[in-house]
Amino acid sequence: MGKLLLNVLILFVVLDVILAVSGAKVRYDSFVVQPGTHYLASGFGDLAEQKKPSLVCQYWNGMQLTDAVFEYGTEMTERTECPFLLK
Repeated sequence: MGKLLLNVLILFVVLDVILAVSGAKVRYDSFVVQPGTHYLASGFGDLAEQKKPSLVCQYWNGMQLTDAVFEYGTEMTERTECPFLLK
């Protein structure tokens, strides 16, 4: 059991280093922020001032959590879910 745990831990460390070096990001969490709701997204500011709902996607890049913000909806430029991998 201890050897398996060590192997899994090593695998996670290797994958984390690959993410950090490659610049890829893996989705960690996502949620919709409605207009008027205050949420400070890193690099995007306060989303309360948006006129449409925003889809906030949180990603792990191997070193820290980062945000990506998309317009929420079903139109051509809008999204209803976050991509699993982001480059």
